[in-house]
Amino acid sequence: MKIDTLTFYRFLAASIVVFFHYGRNTAFVSLAPGFLTAGPQMVSFFFVLSGFVMVVAYRDREFNPSGYYRARLVRILPTYFLALLAALFLETVTYSKRAVVINALFLQAWLPPYPMSINGPSWSLSVEMFFYLSFPLLLWSLKSMKIRATRLAVVATSVWFFSLIVLTNLMNAPFYKPYPSIPNDLVFFFPLSHFSTFLLGVAGGYFYLEWKQVANLKAWWLRLGIAVTAILIFVSLNNEIGIQNILRLSIPFAAGFYAPLFLILILLTALSTSQSSAYNFPVAKGLVLLGDASYALYIFQRPFHQLFEAYIFPSLGLSGEPAFYLYFFCLILFSIVLYLFFEKPVKRLFRGKSFGYKMVKPT
Repeated sequence: MKIDTLTFYRFLAASIVVFFHYGRNTAFVSLAPGFLTAGPQMVSFFFVLSGFVMVVAYRDREFNPSGYYRARLVRILPTYFLALLAALFLETVTYSKRAVVINALFLQAWLPPYPMSINGPSWSLSVEMFFYLSFPLLLWSLKSMKIRATRLAVVATSVWFFSLIVLTNLMNAPFYKPYPSIPNDLVFFFPLSHFSTFLLGVAGGYFYLEWKQVANLKAWWLRLGIAVTAILIFVSLNNEIGIQNILRLSIPFAAGFYAPLFLILILLTALSTSQSSAYNFPVAKGLVLLGDASYALYIFQRPFHQLFEAYIFPSLGLSGEPAFYLYFFCLILFSIVLYLFFEKPVKRLFRGKSFGYKMVKPT
């Protein structure tokens, strides 16, 4: 099942990541600098959404591991390797063969100091690949235990809270140093540091499947919940320094700190779509297309910027804000074209094959 509003959320999150990397000095970002440069925090949103969507897609279906892995790899690998080759071709720094192999095997997030090597944003795909590999075992375990959504939420929240305590202590330890450093890589890039975020998304998927048939979910309740959660996220992202001053600690905001708020936003938005009487955000087809193209937008942001910095900006004599806006606009167009004429055709080649599930009556 595809939820159009969640698809568009992906585009918004990916755009914030781009602004974080290349547009933080623009006038637009100055309107809400904490929110519009919260790129690392938005990666946590992707991890929560990944767990949520995978549970919704696979929990109540007969699971076929080979088809599941084929579907995941077809979705990720072609565009990933295309972006990796582009980054290698355009990169001015010469990377070792070890770095190339590590990135090709999706191991960069596991091995400091390689998370940001070659195509920096791809570190999150290394983490996602870990989630994809572990999900079948996780789902089998949860279904075997016949765990209910409430109990799973308690477990997931406890794991998240414990993980946050551990990462916060590491970040405030004497040996910790900001990026680039091995301690920083372990706190912010290491896959196990983000597993609790993914697990919260899994718990949210369970809640959605159990709640979506509940008739007393009123439109005004969902509308209010979405608005309040969005405001809390916006205000928190714009006041991270104040939060740290209150707690008198350095907080690993980009290592799942906002995962519960992200989950509430995702869950309420999904529920609003499933309830015929509830408020449902209208999302135009064009906005859904932007969401569909968000993976290419995210993974190609670095090589595309390298291309513009080396060839386009000098030839046009552009710099500063005009250069960024031209780059961002062209990146969006490129991502749409790549999705329509590369990603979709590749997936179409596998249409009709078993992609890891078939519907069965839930027990």
